[in-house]
Amino acid sequence: QIGVPTLKQKTLFPIGAGDSVAAGTLAAWNSLVKDNAVDADVPILSTQIYKKLSGSVESTQQNNAKVSDERVAQMIAAFGFGLACGSASCLQEENSVVDIGDVLRLFESADAPTHIATVTTSQSWN
Repeated sequence: QIGVPTLKQKTLFPIGAGDSVAAGTLAAWNSLVKDNAVDADVPILSTQIYKKLSGSVESTQQNNAKVSDERVAQMIAAFGFGLACGSASCLQEENSVVDIGDVLRLFESADAPTHIATVTTSQSWN
């Protein structure tokens, strides 16, 4: 379970927030899985964002005994980042627009995930 960031602004603009969640989640997941580079010269996300995502992965693994697989921790961090993107999108009057400062503030202020359940399957991650 990942908490949704609290938005203190009275007027919210939710159109496009779902798109922002999807885009933020996929960008973060892709960045984490590929160590933030399509190749040596092309970063997927800024170094600042990648470091915050990596820190979230490490924190999740250290604080949750059930998360021994790095890929699970990466999924949790990526989805948390996506939720921050969607929440940040609600603060902007224009649809599907985010301010990265809002995203990072919301991502950093989100509660740590709780009630993590793991499922064992016969399929590998590769």
